[in-house]
Amino acid sequence: MKKNRVIQPKIATQSRKTLAPSHADIAAEATIIWERKGRPEGRDQEIWLEAERLLAKEIGNTETESDELDALFPSSSGGASTSL
Repeated sequence: MKKNRVIQPKIATQSRKTLAPSHADIAAEATIIWERKGRPEGRDQEIWLEAERLLAKEIGNTETESDELDALFPSSSGGASTSL
């Protein structure tokens, strides 16, 4: 008699790190946060990172892109920063 093998879906074998919110999801969440805060000007990056962290936390992925950037480019302030 032949035994039936259970084949696990590929998603089950992927690491949590690969599960990240999409650009569109982050943009939508950032828009909600921006509107909730009264549509402030000049806080785009701060609001984007807040949305990214919030969505990453919801899916259980605490390592966000900004954390990865901090690891690659450490600064004395401790956070990823760019000049625009």
